[in-house]
Amino acid sequence: NNNMKKIIAAALLASAFATPAFAEGNSTYLLAEYGSATYTNMSPFKDPGKLGLGFGYMFSNTAGIELGYTMFGDSTIVGNGQATLAASSFHPALVATLPVTPQFDFLGKIGLAMNKADLTSTVGITAATSKTSLYFAAGAQYNVSPQVGLRVIYENFGDFESGSPAMAASAITGGVTLKF
Repeated sequence: NNNMKKIIAAALLASAFATPAFAEGNSTYLLAEYGSATYTNMSPFKDPGKLGLGFGYMFSNTAGIELGYTMFGDSTIVGNGQATLAASSFHPALVATLPVTPQFDFLGKIGLAMNKADLTSTVGITAATSKTSLYFAAGAQYNVSPQVGLRVIYENFGDFESGSPAMAASAITGGVTLKF
């Protein structure tokens, strides 16, 4: 009976030290990104800017999940009429980080991109397309403080349609993460 009390006391003491260490890597964060996107197979439309918003949860200091939404800037061409291309992507992803120092991490993401593009024109031509594609990203993050990080990342959103050659998009972005 006395041994059982010692075992229970040791287990409680061990769990008291283990729980904070396990919880230390857990964090929820918001993400805001701005950058430059590149369209593939969409000439003569110009490459747009990109604004991204995200919400993530890190299970540990090396693994997590992220829900991201990207709005690509409208790209317009003018000739005898005017045509505008608008695109967006919702991309849930798994996130992996490689902490190099307490302030610097490499990161990678892989998931799905649910892409959508709409074409409108002043001459009555409209088109809409959507496709789910592989999404991946790689970059680095500098942690200014335990709550704020600055990130630079390359993202590939894959194809936006099933046709050939298909519209595709990628981007180089800078962003800010806010942990809470």
